[in-house]
Amino acid sequence: MSGMEILTAPYTCHRFQAWENYGSAWYNDADIPITSGAVMDIEIFDMDLDGRNEVVVAETIVEGTETGIVEIFDFDYGTSPVDTLYLPEGLTGAVVCIAVGNFDADSDIEIAGIASLGGAVIWDKVDGEYQVALLILERHFIDLVTAGNLDDDAELEIVFGFGWDPVHCDVVLYDYDLGLDTWVNTANYSNFTPDSWFYHMEINDVDENGIGEIYLVYKDDPFKILTYTDGELVDFWTVPDVVAGTDVGNVGFSFATGDVTNDGKMDLVIYSPEWDGLVTGFRVYEFDEQLGFVNTYNFDNPGMMNIFGDQMVIGDIDGDSMNELVVCGGPGGIYSEGMMYIFRYNTLIFSAELNANESNCIAIGDYDNDA
Repeated sequence: MSGMEILTAPYTCHRFQAWENYGSAWYNDADIPITSGAVMDIEIFDMDLDGRNEVVVAETIVEGTETGIVEIFDFDYGTSPVDTLYLPEGLTGAVVCIAVGNFDADSDIEIAGIASLGGAVIWDKVDGEYQVALLILERHFIDLVTAGNLDDDAELEIVFGFGWDPVHCDVVLYDYDLGLDTWVNTANYSNFTPDSWFYHMEINDVDENGIGEIYLVYKDDPFKILTYTDGELVDFWTVPDVVAGTDVGNVGFSFATGDVTNDGKMDLVIYSPEWDGLVTGFRVYEFDEQLGFVNTYNFDNPGMMNIFGDQMVIGDIDGDSMNELVVCGGPGGIYSEGMMYIFRYNTLIFSAELNANESNCIAIGDYDNDA
């Protein structure tokens, strides 16, 4: 046992799964029930800053209500949630995406959530209770939220992806202003094809300059990276065509960041079904200070066929000081038979059936603090 687990969340199965490593294999070690029908997003994080992790779960609409919920699990106290957050008045639908972190540089952890039928919320913990710190109601559809440091100050930035708009779709950045003691919309980016949606977005520092960038996949546009420069969100890099003279391969469906090559440098792994049978399913990029992002190697999709959104993650899941790439997928659609695949470098080292529908999301970490 490595102490690091994999969490998967088969769609409409009223639970999430924990996979534990034993030797060269991973086993479905626990099934944790949730209140609603399905998990939409999942995070492993030390929510109360006691040095032990909790699991934060975004869920679909609870039966008999019009809204989804966020549940927090602390496995020091069993498998029932220790806290439940309800969408505030004005927001309805499932909670489709969450981000967690110390956004405002105070002494507690905040949670940002997206409602599937429009709007977003940030919850802040005040006197031991979560309260609404920011409520966004003016936009109909928001697909994604992520958080990270884009400007090297004390606070984290919150970035929302606004999709499904017939006129314009946006990346919208909020920053916490310590002087004003409130959240401020400081920058927007709108160079997207209208009336489409975001698959996945995260903030990371693949070029290792100490300041994060926004990495995102948007359904009808090339994979791109944005930076927050001089108060504006600007283009930093767009994945080039992989077949000269065509647009084949420049539209990603999912991605992950981390040192997948185990050479001490951060990598970017992008997946697109357009590459299957033509170029390849997965393409790995590494940042070079002179050349920029360089495609270092590629490897094939072993029959997963359907991979999108938050279904890829990189980390050391077996305690051998070597990172692996963990991918969830299925033969087509969220109601198809779910699979989990684990790669080391470009070699498939393990696969397993989820014995349920395809997983919406995946997370790795010591969720039960057994390390």
